[in-house]
Amino acid sequence: MKKVTSLVIIILFLGCSTQKNKTLNKRYHSTVSTFNVLFNGNESIKEGKESFLKSYKEDFWEILPVEPIESTKKIITVDGLENKNFLKAEEKAAKAIQKHSMLINGVQYNPKTQEAYLMLGKARYLDQRYVQAIDAFNQVYKLNIDNQVWKESVIWKARSNIRLEQELVAVELLQELLKNKKNSIEIVAKANSVLSMAYLKLNKTSEALKTLEFAQR
Repeated sequence: MKKVTSLVIIILFLGCSTQKNKTLNKRYHSTVSTFNVLFNGNESIKEGKESFLKSYKEDFWEILPVEPIESTKKIITVDGLENKNFLKAEEKAAKAIQKHSMLINGVQYNPKTQEAYLMLGKARYLDQRYVQAIDAFNQVYKLNIDNQVWKESVIWKARSNIRLEQELVAVELLQELLKNKKNSIEIVAKANSVLSMAYLKLNKTSEALKTLEFAQR
């Protein structure tokens, strides 16, 4: 009986391969990514953002930014700030993608991989490596799945373009996203908030105020 039990365990173990599209595999890899790697990575992002907010100083003589994050004077594209929290989140996201991705014949069967790419992009964005952030968001964008994660990636990609002084690209992305009448209230608010950032950068104050009103509804 013990031999039979051991044999069953071995078979189950060998069958648990990321290259096999089975329901059990998908659930296993999705669960591992969600509760371990992605959770820890998102916690690191929260800690990094909190440190940003503590060090942020408002200038009441200037228009307050929609996003309270101070960027360096020059556009950072490679090294970034090297914030330990964001670097840790990036590492966790990369680990989730490498170990739990189930890309078979061009189809991603682990939906949590999409979340991992979003977290990867967020970590890079907050570390002010905007070009690399866009690369990560593009991986989500390519899937073209009309869900919350995909829409979030569009918004974060637009943010990155604003930081790279590509405001018109950001406006186009967000306006296209907002055409979808099925967007959640949260997505509409976030998209309009970032759109107002783009308009402020373009010195279109009236448009910025209008989009902020939509964001606050």
